[in-house]
Amino acid sequence: MYENLNTYMYRSIKYLKILNEMDLEFVVYKLLKNAEMPMNMEEIADELFFINEIDMEKLGLILNCYDCIHFDGKKYYYSEEEKSAEDDIANIMYKIKYVDKLDLFELVFNLLCKSGKPLHVFEIRDILGVIVHVDEQEVEEILSSNDEFTCVGYKTYALSSWEDYEDFCYDLNEDILKFKKKSKIASRNWELFKRYKLGKEQATLQEIGDIYGVTRERVRQVAKRVGKKIKHPCYKNQFRKYIFFVQDLIYDYGVLCLKYKKDLRELEKIFTDWDIIEAINLLNLVEDKFIVVDNVYIYTKDKYEYILNYLDYIVEKKGKKFVGTESLDNICVQLNIEKWREKEFLKSIIYKDKRFYINESQNSCYFTEEHFDRYSILYIIFQKIGEPVHYSVVMEEYIRITGKETNLRLILSYLDRRKDLFVRTFTGIYGLKEWGVDEHIFVVDLVVELLEEKQSAMHYHDIYECIKEKTLAKERTVYTLMQLDERISTLGHGFYGLASQVRNGNIKYYSNIVDAKNNRRLGYLLGKNINEYGNIVIAYRLVDTIINSYSIKIPKIFNIYLNNEVCVFDKEHNKYSCSFNISQSDLYGVRRIFKRKELVEGDIIILEFISSNIIRIFTKYEYENEYEIFDHTECERYIEPLEEIDDDNDLIEVTDMDSLLKFGLKNGFVYYEDLKSIDISEKYSDVFEMMVDFSERGINFLNKD
Repeated sequence: MYENLNTYMYRSIKYLKILNEMDLEFVVYKLLKNAEMPMNMEEIADELFFINEIDMEKLGLILNCYDCIHFDGKKYYYSEEEKSAEDDIANIMYKIKYVDKLDLFELVFNLLCKSGKPLHVFEIRDILGVIVHVDEQEVEEILSSNDEFTCVGYKTYALSSWEDYEDFCYDLNEDILKFKKKSKIASRNWELFKRYKLGKEQATLQEIGDIYGVTRERVRQVAKRVGKKIKHPCYKNQFRKYIFFVQDLIYDYGVLCLKYKKDLRELEKIFTDWDIIEAINLLNLVEDKFIVVDNVYIYTKDKYEYILNYLDYIVEKKGKKFVGTESLDNICVQLNIEKWREKEFLKSIIYKDKRFYINESQNSCYFTEEHFDRYSILYIIFQKIGEPVHYSVVMEEYIRITGKETNLRLILSYLDRRKDLFVRTFTGIYGLKEWGVDEHIFVVDLVVELLEEKQSAMHYHDIYECIKEKTLAKERTVYTLMQLDERISTLGHGFYGLASQVRNGNIKYYSNIVDAKNNRRLGYLLGKNINEYGNIVIAYRLVDTIINSYSIKIPKIFNIYLNNEVCVFDKEHNKYSCSFNISQSDLYGVRRIFKRKELVEGDIIILEFISSNIIRIFTKYEYENEYEIFDHTECERYIEPLEEIDDDNDLIEVTDMDSLLKFGLKNGFVYYEDLKSIDISEKYSDVFEMMVDFSERGINFLNKD
């Protein structure tokens, strides 16, 4: 606004003779320029005693109009510095007060009389617009409807009484020749300036210097001198008619688009063989009015900057919301944009702004403070729905808005990734965090919290009983999710513990439910620690699945490394040759020890791991009261016991559930194929229940292949 005020002020000063009808302003200007001290109006009037009559109101107008005449609050003085914007506004108000009663027709008529040449409608409007409120339509109506005026060019008028006047035509090349001749600019310097300042892709000083064989500094000096001459009032007025022409076209069309043939034809009529963008760059040197966007759109610079400022404004006013919304129609109303071309140009501006997203189908514009991305779209979807929904519904709406295919897994990952925006309110159900809804804890998170609270391992039945009031997930779902979570480790026979607790030290077992029919839920693995001699020690409570099977499981989570062939020694130095199944973590051959020591269900045994091929086994009493340090030098005197269990090598034919279970206990696995010929309904409700039970007994399922 202030830049326009300065421009209008300069134009109005030039035509003050229309109002004053005398050269009083020139005398005042000379007086203050040569004065040694500032002067007030009375002192100025005294100095102009040689003028018969001085209109003080006209004198005040002159003093307030000139850019070089300043007022310090009391007196006037001359200075080449431009007036402040506040001074310009005050000057305009002063002028309006003075010319308020003047007739617009008389002003236009006097302006053409004093100018002595035809003027464009825009030029007349700009000159008079400083002192009276007027628009181009009003000026054009006066000019076209009165016989005193005649049209001599594109929206260009002269007085009808003129018999001879200078031809008013649009020929940029001709005007450039006149400019070069008057300003004495050599053709070579003009071409140098044109290449540096007006080209679509401006070359560097060094590149231009290399072309013309001059230094970089010489190029800069020439370009500066030519640019300064173009802006000089003596020369720039001959280019202003082109500015008015382009302004008029933009007013008619909303925006000029070089992709449209109609726009090109109109511009080529005026600029002939000139490149359009180079011509606009030249006009911008005269008055910085236009902007070229993407080498396609030509628009007024002040309106373009106003659009950018307005977009910043609506982003700032959205408040605490992550994404704001505004209808495109309302944006156009606020920006006073009505023509369809200008609306399309506005959309192109918004599309390039990474903070914005346009939904064409809903004629809406969404925006955020930083970068509008997929999370912003998800936020919009929840805002539209207004309540927590399943993420499958969100996916359908996401595809509809973006037109891009996606899948449920991606949508779910997006929602889980931005916990600052979205909250899981229930299994598969999500909402916005700003709604204040309670967050639903994942099943496995409930399990982890429980295990941390108990500081012990637990049977999965007990785990489920403790958390079932906090989730609608079924026991089978809890069991499955526990298998997949890295924070939770299986310890065999249905027991689970936190991996961090198992690795870092002792692990205890907890059971809050005792089932008389299923004693193994009391816990078979009582703990793990390292004794004073640096050996790993594991305590077991013997349950039926251990006594009746041929192996004992050593959980992988304990990170105990054993060879395939292992020697197990009891307290009496008896040696037992056992085998270790590395893949299944099962130690086979311990049943003979249980038989020899007549161990029964409920007894506690201790395994001490001496090395990768030596293990010692104790009862709890032996370990606590009769423990002796293992002597490696005495290993060879230990002998195999003579007793053998007769049924170790018996063949087992799988015909029913009992034989299948016996086969699994002996070998540590059963075949999936054997399930086809066996009726499990007597003991289990479904295959899943049977597989869980077998897993608790240390039995795995394999294919025969």
